[in-house]
Amino acid sequence: MNKEIAIKIVVVLAIMVFIIPLGYLLYSEFVEYENTSPNQPTVLSPYDGSADVGITANLSWAGGDPDGNFVTYDVYFGVTSPPPKVATGQSATIYNPGTLGYETTYHWKIVAWDDNGDSTASPVFSFTTEAETTDDDNDDDQQYPHTVFIELGAAGWSENCPATGEILHEMYLSDDYRFYYVSMVYDENDKAEQHLIEDYNIHDFPTTYIDGGYYVLDETEDIKLDKSDFEDKISAATSRNVPNLNIEVDADWDNKTEEFETTVFIENNEDEKYEGRLKVYLVEKISRWYNYDGVPYSFGFLDYIIDKDVTIPAGKSISDSKLWPASDLDPDNLMVIAVVFNSKPIKKDSNPSNLDHYHPFDAYYADATAAASVVEGGNLPPQVGIEYPKKLRINLFGNAKRMTPFWKNTILIGKTTVKTYVSDDSKVEKVEFYIDDDLKETVTQEPYEWTFRKVSLIKHLVRRHTITVTAYDDEGKTASASIDVIAILL
Repeated sequence: MNKEIAIKIVVVLAIMVFIIPLGYLLYSEFVEYENTSPNQPTVLSPYDGSADVGITANLSWAGGDPDGNFVTYDVYFGVTSPPPKVATGQSATIYNPGTLGYETTYHWKIVAWDDNGDSTASPVFSFTTEAETTDDDNDDDQQYPHTVFIELGAAGWSENCPATGEILHEMYLSDDYRFYYVSMVYDENDKAEQHLIEDYNIHDFPTTYIDGGYYVLDETEDIKLDKSDFEDKISAATSRNVPNLNIEVDADWDNKTEEFETTVFIENNEDEKYEGRLKVYLVEKISRWYNYDGVPYSFGFLDYIIDKDVTIPAGKSISDSKLWPASDLDPDNLMVIAVVFNSKPIKKDSNPSNLDHYHPFDAYYADATAAASVVEGGNLPPQVGIEYPKKLRINLFGNAKRMTPFWKNTILIGKTTVKTYVSDDSKVEKVEFYIDDDLKETVTQEPYEWTFRKVSLIKHLVRRHTITVTAYDDEGKTASASIDVIAILL
């Protein structure tokens, strides 16, 4: 094959792979595309008409846009109906109204706005807060004898994952339920991916595994879960019969060596020996990875500190310790969760919402759970994620159109504004935007975003790039989020 023929073949292939799809996308953008209003916001928590709501409850909702446009929300909240506006143009689907009054009825609604100025309002919701109680009214040990362990199977491209994560985190922070949970991020962590596929035979994202599969909650495009689904299953799991085990875990950080020692103690109070598997999960309280909405996961799984079979004689105890190097981690942001799983498998289904599509797996129920922070009361890093461009989408002139046909690639076409989710428990000092480790922009106030047309004097029609966003807080902590893209910059 001579050089001229080879060049012609390359040109034809380039036209087939890039020019034809690009032409189709441009045609659909400028000829066929008609804007659709945002989805009507639907309540996640507190539910409409609910009573006995905690006085520290947050408002959370599901929103989005059928065209994949960027959506902001106006929040209306108060004791009158209709309620007054209290927040304008926020991108997060959660709002903290502050400490509420006891035995008070509140009203709220959400108005969603897209980039084209179209809006959709929710109905007015209401809820009533709890009565003031004493310590004697909250004997959790009597009400919930068993601490539940939950694994959330999540993926960054799934539009359904953020709502499930918000429900779990709000329930966890409320202290009304006795459980710990980890976010197993399928598309970011190889061990999480392996666990979800090999151990749970996962089918949909998100799928929530309660106590090792004692209950399984999966969500699809047609089946949406709400807080009551999780409340029912978690409450039932806390009351189930489990072996009489006592488990304790401790993590001791050493500033000099920049490592910590995890120690687990397990006591078997049964009259026969116990056989199971001990797993100690290392998680980041604020994950380095973020969901489809650009919000960092909570309790993002990093690795197993301990993963081994255990046998505990009747009436005896065992302990195990392990040192873990953490010079590249933030100890203030780390937690260890120790779980003992039963050795007896029970056949369960990872796709319970579809009885015609059976996805079996062997469930090993979680019998005992405990957790500890590596550093108690430490300063958490900023939360940072990339709201736009969307993962694994064709991002066309500011709109996420559809899933890319190129596996594990995110496509950018034309002028792009990088939009971020940034938050901190203190104050955000600045946000830096990088392309391939080259600092392009520093932003010191909201909105934390940056628009680019060309990265440099590009000689290629198509190039791969890594977009990184780094946030700094006022106490010297930093956090970063990145996305790899294929950029077709016009």
